[in-house]
Amino acid sequence: MTEIVTSYREYEEDDDIVSFDISVEEPYNHYGERGVVDIYVDQTHSDGGDPDDYIFEMTSDATLDAVTGANEILRQFQRMVKYFYEDDGHSFYHQDFRNPDRHPVSFCLVFAPTTRCVKHVFDNLELYAETAETTFLDSAAVKKRIGFYLDSGLGTKIAPLPVDSVNGNGFAHHTHQDPQLRRAVKNADIDYELPPRGDG
Repeated sequence: MTEIVTSYREYEEDDDIVSFDISVEEPYNHYGERGVVDIYVDQTHSDGGDPDDYIFEMTSDATLDAVTGANEILRQFQRMVKYFYEDDGHSFYHQDFRNPDRHPVSFCLVFAPTTRCVKHVFDNLELYAETAETTFLDSAAVKKRIGFYLDSGLGTKIAPLPVDSVNGNGFAHHTHQDPQLRRAVKNADIDYELPPRGDG
């Protein structure tokens, strides 16, 4: 979680960003449905358009120790998406989500680039891919992103799932670029062969 906060702090210096706010352990409350998200980022660009919002749920090796499996992780994530969105205390709630021209809001379930997390995601790839492909409120502006956080880029740098229907060859590209993820993929006992650099 510290890596994402740090990278966004550096990103704040971008001349294109005119307003920026990042909250750690941001609470939500919709008629008693309470919870906390790990990181909430709200940023506005100099083009005057609607803000970009990113809501991060972080999953690490310690998280995997505390849950029964992928179904529990996804239930918690889907619950967060629903009730964080419906909490009218957040600015993006008041935007027109069905306007295809507005900046998107991204709900991100991100895994640490560790051997154990890679193994877990590959073992449950169909479940995670299905969730990533579903829309929310029939709105193209509300995104659900699932993948691996890369500390070599800005806060939005996420290596997507290795599923062609979701992201093409983005996973292979990011795996070549990020040594920690590449090492985790190599060491995990998974049925995946990383294509040569340039093919992914």
